[in-house]
Amino acid sequence: MKKENATDTYIGIIAEIADKLEAIKSYAVDDHMGVEADKVNWGNVGTAKALLALLNEAAEFSGI
Repeated sequence: MKKENATDTYIGIIAEIADKLEAIKSYAVDDHMGVEADKVNWGNVGTAKALLALLNEAAEFSGI
């Protein structure tokens, strides 16, 4: 059994973060969270605000 080292684990986690960020960008920005412009309702606004709050928390945690 190969023992994991911190560098390999760190690089794997960074790759997962990059994948998640790309998926969020694709969903939230490119696909407008799956909502057509003429069908936006206040529920969609709340969902977008919740996602933004989570992203702001991640950015603050990251020092951005």
